[in-house]
Amino acid sequence: MMNELDKKIVISSDHLAGLRELISSLPHLAVAFGDLRQFRFVIDSNIVLADLIWRAKHRTNPSATTALQEVIASGTIVAYAPLQLREEVEKHFSRIAAEEQISEELLHIEWRSYQACLVFCQSEFDPNVKVVSPDRDPNDRPFIYLAAKVGAAGVLTRDKDISAMGAPTVPVAIVFQLRDYARGKAVELGIEVGGTVIVAGVSVGAIKLVTDLATTLARGFARLPDATKILIVLATAFAILHPTSRRALAETGRKAWSNICLIAKHVEPILSDMAKTCHAEHEKAVRSWEAARQSLPARRKVTLRTHAYAACQAARRPLTLQELERK
Repeated sequence: MMNELDKKIVISSDHLAGLRELISSLPHLAVAFGDLRQFRFVIDSNIVLADLIWRAKHRTNPSATTALQEVIASGTIVAYAPLQLREEVEKHFSRIAAEEQISEELLHIEWRSYQACLVFCQSEFDPNVKVVSPDRDPNDRPFIYLAAKVGAAGVLTRDKDISAMGAPTVPVAIVFQLRDYARGKAVELGIEVGGTVIVAGVSVGAIKLVTDLATTLARGFARLPDATKILIVLATAFAILHPTSRRALAETGRKAWSNICLIAKHVEPILSDMAKTCHAEHEKAVRSWEAARQSLPARRKVTLRTHAYAACQAARRPLTLQELERK
């Protein structure tokens, strides 16, 4: 039977959300593994409609998601939408069903499922938001006001009217660039965080535990039971931060060296492959981020109140002050 460690490491991008939560919960891990990119976008109706058409007409795998849904699931994009989006989308269903030769009922089914990835917010007139030619397309104004209200990087849209009315916009291409970034980062961090646990585990001679844990981490940290996550966080933090623990680990590591040498010939190729994979995925994430950065509008000053409002809306539940500060 093939050894579990011989299997290819596959960590899907949606596990990045769990890794993001772990890293943000411990500042020392954030220092060690770096910040993860995250952007707030307001999603325009034409983007949603294109996704729904693909899901209803072209999707062959029932579990497949669109690129935008994947990036949202990874936590790289937080997608906001005004309440008016619901009416804007649904009013096109009859026309789309006729043009695309698909069931209108199926569009409604897909739409009910799709809404879970969007953060719906009230969007009303804001005298502090300058809108150029506000009568150019009145239906676009809620998207413009909401982008300012949540401090979004821009409106994700194919509609030129929104940019013409003075709002920052981002092109659809950025979704695919950020998807590649999320995929690369998920594998890179999965290996790095897993490697931290592996080193600590080997130091105390827990070879069997480490092997099983490495395999589990390869399937994604987010799938671990909450109790296991807590143990990993506490053990890693204690091992890294406590001087006595560091000395004890070092001493235990020296005593365990002879045992480690016995398995080194089996582990070394695996660790080498992990290191190569980690480096390749890191380079992929860097390239993808650089490409995405070129498409982002110039950064604007966002108030603390705006950040807090956006975080609370995205959480969909009450937040403690500590959670709010971290987000």
